[in-house]
Amino acid sequence: MTHELRAITLVLASQRSGSTLLCRDIESLGGMGAPREYFLDIVGRSARNGLTEADVLDRIARGVKPEAPGIGAVKLMVSYAPRIDSYIRGAEAVAPQKAVQNIIDWAQERFDRVNLIALVRGNSLEQAISRAVANMTDVWHRHEAGMKDGNPYAGAKLPTRALNLAILEALPGVIRQTGVIRHIVRANPDLCGLIKYEHLAASLEDSSAQLIAHARKVGFEPTETVATRSLQKLIDKDSTEVFKANFKAFMKRHL
Repeated sequence: MTHELRAITLVLASQRSGSTLLCRDIESLGGMGAPREYFLDIVGRSARNGLTEADVLDRIARGVKPEAPGIGAVKLMVSYAPRIDSYIRGAEAVAPQKAVQNIIDWAQERFDRVNLIALVRGNSLEQAISRAVANMTDVWHRHEAGMKDGNPYAGAKLPTRALNLAILEALPGVIRQTGVIRHIVRANPDLCGLIKYEHLAASLEDSSAQLIAHARKVGFEPTETVATRSLQKLIDKDSTEVFKANFKAFMKRHL
């Protein structure tokens, strides 16, 4: 299937930024493939040796939808970029920012059309909280908790000090990766569409319109006018505010 790929939807994001929500919206709009984390099995510790560009293309091809043949799709986390780029080039890994740009340049040469969408979350602390809570509970999406409603973290053991330390550990990485994504957006103004998590979460209609407008600009034809959405936030606003207040008090005591 890989030799039949003519176009790609490439979603650039970082963990706990709302990328699953964005990717499901893109998929439901049609005409852009189904971007998901197909790179997971080739970037983890269990990844086999000798991976090449062909393996990368194979994962991208998994994002093809029957109604949009030839359009591959994948989610690229900033943290995955050095390894993915090294497979493509058959060379040593470089820093994330350079690796992301290398992958974009490769995509432009390899495919006739590139739908590059970058996602950032404006509040780095809230993103770090989301990472910390997910890591401590091992619950990353609501369906993994076996529920559609209610609090999936109810009853979870989240000792305040341990959670604050986990947030502190996650925060620098969130800030660095967000910086990489913003740099990439600035470096590729005509190619890259920027989506902000806060906008995505606030208005399904407006964010759908933004995705459609960008897709059409780069030669894609979404088939729907508004995305179909079923995912919900894991951490409600009240819980987030409590976690933020506790963390800020924790930092104040240590500064």
